[in-house]
Amino acid sequence: VEVQEFVLPLCEVNAQGGDDIATVQDETYVLEPGDYGDVDFAARNDVTLTGGNYTFKSLRFGPDSRVEIQAPTEIQVENHLRFNRGVEVALNGPTPEEVKYFVNGGMSIDPQSKAGDHTVIYGTICGGSESVIKIGQNSYMEGGLYGKEIRLGAGVEFVASPASLPQP
Repeated sequence: VEVQEFVLPLCEVNAQGGDDIATVQDETYVLEPGDYGDVDFAARNDVTLTGGNYTFKSLRFGPDSRVEIQAPTEIQVENHLRFNRGVEVALNGPTPEEVKYFVNGGMSIDPQSKAGDHTVIYGTICGGSESVIKIGQNSYMEGGLYGKEIRLGAGVEFVASPASLPQP
């Protein structure tokens, strides 16, 4: 049996930083492309990403939030990216191949990109050299996963779609 070596794409992120954002639950927010610090969306937020390039120190979507992505988008997260239970990412324009998450898990206390139970995500997640990507049970993901370690919970439905990964 011939074994071929596969080299993971380099997905390290160096976020420039910006303002921190902490929201209140049950509200609607529109986020324009730019540099952000620690961003924590609360439970049941409706979040619109208009498309373009976003950088974050950390990014968390609270339980049962809805995220609408309106155009091709690159999201770079230096520390950790978390989709809590029940988060739904909806694409209103771009394809899953046009949505990319670059996560540099090596600099975080919790160096993991997580998707909580019953979460729906579209796009490609590319983890840093020390990242662990966890997709929680009964979640749905369409796109690509690249990382040092990938853990899929029970009942996860993963639909692979091709993606090119430009360097962040």
